[in-house]
Amino acid sequence: MPDGQSGSSLFERAIAPSTHAKHHPAGVDGPTPAFPEESSAGRILRLPFARLRASPVLPFGERATYTPREAPPERYLQMLDAIGFTRGVLVQPSAHGLDNRALLNALSVDPARVRGVAVVDQGASVESLAALKSRGVRGLRFSRLLDAHGASRYKNTVDVSAIDELLPKMLEVGLHAQLWLGVDELAELSPLIRSASIPFVIDHLGRCDARRGVGDTAFQLMCDLVREGHLWVKLTPYRASTEFPHYQDMRPFHEHLVATRPDRLLWGSDWPHVNIQRHVPDAGHLVDLLDSWTPDRSTWRQILVSNPSQLYDF
Repeated sequence: MPDGQSGSSLFERAIAPSTHAKHHPAGVDGPTPAFPEESSAGRILRLPFARLRASPVLPFGERATYTPREAPPERYLQMLDAIGFTRGVLVQPSAHGLDNRALLNALSVDPARVRGVAVVDQGASVESLAALKSRGVRGLRFSRLLDAHGASRYKNTVDVSAIDELLPKMLEVGLHAQLWLGVDELAELSPLIRSASIPFVIDHLGRCDARRGVGDTAFQLMCDLVREGHLWVKLTPYRASTEFPHYQDMRPFHEHLVATRPDRLLWGSDWPHVNIQRHVPDAGHLVDLLDSWTPDRSTWRQILVSNPSQLYDF
């Protein structure tokens, strides 16, 4: 999952209120998406977690790679309202490290509406994982994004190698594994993904490289894992794209995955777009892109409603 500084496209705007969530409140980015004519009731939006209100009991992790802009849970819920979504999922960012208190605090604001993905070390007990699940956590996040020297690009993350020890506990409690990595890492992980008996989820279209095309071996392996039912993919285009603001270089990958197995696809806006300094995306526009790239309404509804309902246990 991406990390960093949130966007500012609407942090400074004052928006008129609306009883139909057709205008964005202050602090929520983007224009209202041009939804199709069917009702948006029951839509489920997967959104990343961001920093809560500054507080001495909700600190950042030691030596955090970045300092994200403040994004309290109330603003997150305003975001959901503004783009017409009823539910969301918050993901623990590396800025908070293994301290999940900020995430759990956010989940407590509206527990019927939101679920979470936490970060723990490999020594976490079954009891501690069960406690997280009782408070709305449905998955654990693992990372492998390396720099040119083979070191982790983000501090305070838990490498995918920790899955081996945690897997029996996750299976017992009923938690999935969220992978923050690129498709090139899947060759090493595919035996585990195929044998683990828990769902795996990969962010941001697997960070696929548009220059390599949909025939790329690594992307095709991801599609195989999706087709077999082992892997879920989040259709968030902008992190892997070089074509702001419409991200057309990612559309062939989106369409290929939709044709592969739509019941293993999710969508996310990635709000509040942490660690993005330029070309901050617009959440409403990202929803519109999903609508235009997924013209079949039954598939569209699978991605936004049925699939996340199943995975996150709403």
